Amino acid sequence: MSVRGQVVALARSLADVLAVVHRIGIALEWEEAGATPLVEWQGGGFHVWRKRR
Repeated sequence: MSVRGQVVALARSLADVLAVVHRIGIALEWEEAGATPLVEWQGGGFHVWRKRR
């Protein structure tokens, strides 16, 4: 994962994505993760990641 162009973490699941987002101070829930412009999904999109939950 990158934040403002800087690599900050490797996410292997949606839980990893949400943990990093929460750590940087953004309150984002499972249901919001696919619709927010704050997250750019690569490699399959939100629905692929969500299945790994």
